[in-house]
Amino acid sequence: MKLTNKILSMLAIAGLFFFAGCSDDSGNDPDPAETTTQCYLKSTNEISQGSDYLSTYTYDASNNIIAASADGFTYDLKYTAGKVTEITSEDGDLITIEYENGMLPSKINYLFEGDTAYSRFEISNDNITKDEYYEVTDGESVLAYVSFIQYNTDGTLSTITEQEYDADTDKLTTVSTVKNIVSDDKINHYTTSNALIIISLLDDDFDRLGKSNILSAEYDYMINPASNIVNSYTYNNEGYPLSKNQKGFSDETDFTFTYDCK
Repeated sequence: MKLTNKILSMLAIAGLFFFAGCSDDSGNDPDPAETTTQCYLKSTNEISQGSDYLSTYTYDASNNIIAASADGFTYDLKYTAGKVTEITSEDGDLITIEYENGMLPSKINYLFEGDTAYSRFEISNDNITKDEYYEVTDGESVLAYVSFIQYNTDGTLSTITEQEYDADTDKLTTVSTVKNIVSDDKINHYTTSNALIIISLLDDDFDRLGKSNILSAEYDYMINPASNIVNSYTYNNEGYPLSKNQKGFSDETDFTFTYDCK
């Protein structure tokens, strides 16, 4: 089975400064720098069928998440040069992340309960466009899944296709698609940091990789009829989602998000 453990985290977004110039003879000091408020994710809560799935996050002094707790498990994150390079759990799970250029990973290695696997990623225009997932048995790597992520020119998601590899036939079979995606124009906090992108990839949450949040889409898992999903949000003054109501799957689900904005 594919190895995916749920963890969450967040880093800071870089501040933006704008300076207003003055003429040589004005004698006035430059206007004060204008800064952008940053919101750091503190918790998420998913409520479905009366049950809660709560995740909480612990930060260091540099606003990097150093621990994430969810579903009774705690994961520790380690950074190198501002990028997450290792994630460990108290049960001995180990995830290591490799990079070639930039903040997006080129490879993620998994070790869970003695089982090993890895994902290799393709990147285009600063977006992850392909994930090849391999399982390792007796030292041999076997392709298991391939995911393709396409984007619109504005960075929002266009389509997501996940395929399963059959070694006997040497063919890929599509197992799920997401299409007809409509996005908002607000901040998708899952793409505001290297760490949150890593977490989304660990969970195979490719629908978190777009620039903005999905308002509606058609999800087709092949074994079930296609589901037309509609998400409704509330936002804070900075444009981050505070809540999401999701309808269209078998159960209606509510999400809440809390932040430390400063």
